[in-house]
Amino acid sequence: MIIGCWNIRGLNDPIKHSELRRLIHQERIALFGLVETRVKDKNKDNVSQLLLRSWSFLYNYDFSCRGRIWVCWNADTVKVDVFGMSGQAIHVCVTILATNISFNTSIIYGDNNASLREALWSDIVSRSDGWESTPWILMGDFNAIRNQSDRLGGSTTWAGTMDRLDTCIREAKVDDLRYSARFLPSGMSDHSPMVVRVIGNDQNIKKPFRFFDMWMDHDEFMPLVKKVWDQNSGGCPMYQLCFFFKAGIETFQYGSLLQHFR
Repeated sequence: MIIGCWNIRGLNDPIKHSELRRLIHQERIALFGLVETRVKDKNKDNVSQLLLRSWSFLYNYDFSCRGRIWVCWNADTVKVDVFGMSGQAIHVCVTILATNISFNTSIIYGDNNASLREALWSDIVSRSDGWESTPWILMGDFNAIRNQSDRLGGSTTWAGTMDRLDTCIREAKVDDLRYSARFLPSGMSDHSPMVVRVIGNDQNIKKPFRFFDMWMDHDEFMPLVKKVWDQNSGGCPMYQLCFFFKAGIETFQYGSLLQHFR
C-alpha cells in the first residue's frame, strides 16, 4: 500500500487539483498528506469535494486558521483514527481494511519560527514513548534539516537551533526511510511530493531464484538438466539461452528436486 505527502504551496488552483488527482491515480495512493494548502476554512469543503469527491478529509483549522495540514484518504481502502493534532502536526492511526494491519502516521508541517518548532519536537518525542512497538511514519515539511549536507544553496552558517531535528529524531528513536520512500518531480509546486510503500502484497512479489548445491547430489539432477537443454526452443541463440534458463529455473522450483528436499 502507498501513502504520500506534499507541500503543495497552495491548493486553490484547479490545475493543481488535476495534477494531484493524476499523482494519486498513477501511484495508487491510499492516504495523502497535504501541507501549506492556503485554503480558507470557509472554502475547505468545496475544494475537497472538487479535489477528491469520494475521499474522506481531515484538517487542522481548529489550531490554524490557514488550515496548514490536510489529510485525505480512500475510505474503501483504509480506516483512519485521529490520535491528536496541533498547528504543526496531525497524528493518525491507519488500518488497512483488506488485512486489518495498522500503523501510525504523522503529517508534519513545522513552523518557520525555530522557537515555535520546539512544541513540535516535544510533541513527537512524547508520543514516541507509547509507540515504540508500533510502526510509525512521520512525513511532511519539517522546515528543518538534519545535517548541513541536506542543504542546497543558501547560507552555510549552522545555527545551534538547527541541531534540534536530529536531536528529536534520536530521542524519538526513529530514523530516515532509506529504501521504501521516493521523491517525485515537483510539478507545479517548488517542493517534491513523497510516496512511501508501507506494506506490500507478498503474493505479488516475485521471489528471486536460489540454487542450492545439495541439488547436484540428487540422482535426478543431471537428467533434469539434460531434459531441459534437449528441448527445441527455436529462435536466435540468445532467445534459446534465455528459454533454457527459464525452463531450468521452473523445473528446479516446482519439479521433483524441490519436492524431494522439502
